[in-house]
Amino acid sequence: MYKVLESYFCHKDERGSIKGIINSGNWQEINYITSKKGCIRGGHYHKKTTELFYILKGSIKAVFEKEEQKQECKFSCGDIFLIEPETFHTFEMLEDSEWINMLSIRMDNNSPDIYK
Repeated sequence: MYKVLESYFCHKDERGSIKGIINSGNWQEINYITSKKGCIRGGHYHKKTTELFYILKGSIKAVFEKEEQKQECKFSCGDIFLIEPETFHTFEMLEDSEWINMLSIRMDNNSPDIYK
C-alpha cells in the first residue's frame, strides 16, 4: 500500500547538510507541489504508477486504501514515502505544504494513469 522510507545518506558540517532521498528506481517525472492549509489533493489511484513523496514544508494527513484495508498517516517536513500502484490515496493539508513528487511513469495528459 505505502512505505515510509529512510534517507539513505546524511552528511552535516559547517556548510550545511546533504540528505539522500532515494538512490534506486526508474523515475520518469519529478514535480514540485504547493498546497494551502485545508485543501484536499489526490482522491484517486494509479493502475501502473508508483509515486514517491518528499515533504519539504508543512504537514499532511494521508489516507491510503487498498483491497478493503484503510490506513491513515501524518507526514511532515523531511518525511519520505512511497505509494504502490492500485492504492487509493487522499491528502489533507494540515498546514501550507510543499513537496517533491516523483512518478515511475511519465503522466500522459491524453491518457493519464489516474482513476477515481
